[in-house]
Amino acid sequence: IGLAYANHFRTVKKAVVGMDLRKSGIKLKEALIKGLIDGGIEVTDAGMVITPVLCFSICRYKFDGGIQITASHMEGRYNGIKLFLKNAHPSVPADMDAIQQMIAEDKLVRSKKQTKK
Repeated sequence: IGLAYANHFRTVKKAVVGMDLRKSGIKLKEALIKGLIDGGIEVTDAGMVITPVLCFSICRYKFDGGIQITASHMEGRYNGIKLFLKNAHPSVPADMDAIQQMIAEDKLVRSKKQTKK
């Protein structure tokens, strides 16, 4: 998903990633960050934060986007993600469809530039 996010949102050069308190978030965040870096995005790990804090971080620190790993109000056995762009604008369903299609069709491209902050 991280690599697909980087491929779909080509204007995103710097992103922040956060997660809620679910234990599954740790492994998901590691994989997500790896994909973002593979896609050429400079990543800042915000650690364990709630979604509003991630959105504040996007705006305050001028990130081009961000991803929160959370299932919001769902049971603890579930997890999901929320994708954001500049100024903490949420992605739209068409973006999610495009990302899902890229993954399903294996049309993902790794960047030569890979950085982590």
